[in-house]
Amino acid sequence: MKHSVAGVAPDLLAPVYQDRFLALFGVAARKSLIEWRRAPTADAQLALLDASSSGDAVPATTPCVIYVGKAAGGTEKSRSERWVSHLPAEFTVSDLIDALDRAAVFLMDWAVRQRMVAARAATAAVQTQVPAQAGEPSGAMVSDDQFQLTSWVSLDAPYNTGACVRAMALLTRAPINLRQLCGHSGLDVDTARALIASLQRRGVLRHTQHQAAAAAMSSNAAQEQVQRGRPVRVGLIQRLTRWVRVGGRV
Repeated sequence: MKHSVAGVAPDLLAPVYQDRFLALFGVAARKSLIEWRRAPTADAQLALLDASSSGDAVPATTPCVIYVGKAAGGTEKSRSERWVSHLPAEFTVSDLIDALDRAAVFLMDWAVRQRMVAARAATAAVQTQVPAQAGEPSGAMVSDDQFQLTSWVSLDAPYNTGACVRAMALLTRAPINLRQLCGHSGLDVDTARALIASLQRRGVLRHTQHQAAAAAMSSNAAQEQVQRGRPVRVGLIQRLTRWVRVGGRV
């Protein structure tokens, strides 16, 4: 069963190409990686053009374009964010299946990138807000703030990657700051911030702000110092007391 659905628009093709496309599309769509459905040009993820078509009729946000019987122009090729391909004038069903599959692969990756961009934008918006409610994690995080996962949760796209799973494992072990998390997991700072914000929204992340984290580390260090020094001081006092009791004799 195909879970992804995308729209394809052949409406801008000349009648001869459009007829050929529609004759082959039923077979090609069934064999493609994702489910393709015919859609209006304004709503489609894939538009088909030919020499008679006006490229301006395709919205700038359309991620995929296939040119039939002609090569793409220089302006079209310069659009780095758009996938552009070509079909021969007398394309076969195999040609169409191949083109649809390559467009499908691009769209699956493109959808992940779009969700990642949206997640980063949401994180940036959260970071500009002043935390107003007590008991809620602060939206603005300092690089030395520490985070720890309170319970393991499954990761959905765009965070279901190896680097994000490594970050989750690190967050489970002990409190860790953003710099350490990026260094050991391989995540870039923006993605790490987005992951942290997502976990905070799900209520499974403990956030210790910089001042409290520094105080806790100082307290732990001081306690270790006391624990290390106590046996030495106690032992020395015991030996001196015993030495006085026996009159200074060894």
